[in-house]
Amino acid sequence: MAFSGTKGSYREIRWFLFWGAILSGIVLLGTSQTLSFMLTERGSSVAEISCIVIATIPYSWKFTLSPFVKHMILRHKDRTRIIKRLAFASQLLVFVGLASMGFYESGGSLVLLWVTVLITVVSISVHDIVRAYVKLRVCNKEDLGIVTSVENAGFRIGMLMAGACLLYIANAVGWRLSYIAIAVSVLVMSFTTFFSAWLTKLTFVDSNGEEQDEKLSIARYIKACVGFFKTKGVFLLAFIIVSFKFADSCINSLKGVFLHSIGISRLLFANISHIAGVFTMIAGGSLAGVMISRIGSERCIQFTFVLQCLASSIFMFLSCNKVAILPLTLLINTSTFVFGFSNVVFRTFVAEQSGGDVNIDSILLSIGSALRILACSLGGLIAENYSWIAMYTICLISNLPGLMVCQKFHTKNRH
Repeated sequence: MAFSGTKGSYREIRWFLFWGAILSGIVLLGTSQTLSFMLTERGSSVAEISCIVIATIPYSWKFTLSPFVKHMILRHKDRTRIIKRLAFASQLLVFVGLASMGFYESGGSLVLLWVTVLITVVSISVHDIVRAYVKLRVCNKEDLGIVTSVENAGFRIGMLMAGACLLYIANAVGWRLSYIAIAVSVLVMSFTTFFSAWLTKLTFVDSNGEEQDEKLSIARYIKACVGFFKTKGVFLLAFIIVSFKFADSCINSLKGVFLHSIGISRLLFANISHIAGVFTMIAGGSLAGVMISRIGSERCIQFTFVLQCLASSIFMFLSCNKVAILPLTLLINTSTFVFGFSNVVFRTFVAEQSGGDVNIDSILLSIGSALRILACSLGGLIAENYSWIAMYTICLISNLPGLMVCQKFHTKNRH
């Protein structure tokens, strides 16, 4: 992978990735947690809200959309132009979708809201695939850690905007205006991207003759995926992904439940986890980007698993000891820093292993998303039927397979 534009255009690509990641974070929370809160206030039942959340499935199933998006890009001679059009169209649909959601605060068809959420999530999924294609086909391998940390920062800022900020605005002026306000910010990003990100003609570097204007073939897509897993070693890859995602998923997804169980209030949880946590996670991701560029991803992966053992140990300690607010905040945000670091390392690892193929990148990230859901469910069952310390002990142990096979995996794939 190589970049063939100027340094100035490289900066524009980073801005495109940054703004796109913000958009992704806004949609993730704006169509799930925040929307669920609005519907709860409206008086919708848990079953109705659960049905609405089902519409967000495409966000975790991007691999089903990736072959079609990639084919749309490759069948055009001017890839820059079609990427620009796809990105802009996706952003406009996201704007319309978000601006519409606040109108359901007190009434309206939930079926229509479901369709609105589905269209919005599909649109941002397409935008994410386009963004991944640009990153994989334009950036040097050595720069993947830095650009991934840039995306991580944007994604966390987007989550902050659609989480705490949207809730604060809704508290002041109501849900309708708050969603319109967040949608307007999306529109501003869209025009900024449209007019500044593609000023320079970019040349996309093909790999192994793969990027050709061929007819879309699902069979070829499946064959390529099977070949990838055979080449990389499916079990070695599985061990590494499990070690990356199990502790991260259990600890972060169940953090609110755990903190509530030890007497932490909603407001304090928001301040510790959502406000301070966003900036802590950005800092962790930024450090990961710098370290990957300096010492390489292989050593950072091993370091990540050691850090995740530390994060698991922190929660084992908290589950056994009552701690004052200040040290609790420091310990929680230490673990948040670790998972900000690990998230960037994981996404860089996926980008490197994909070899520039956005389809492989999408399927690996989707596997990570599926594992996150399964790990969270399993962790909840362990905590409920046994104890929190039992769950956090398993989180610690889950990092050991990755530590044991990491070097073997990289040795295998260097040959």
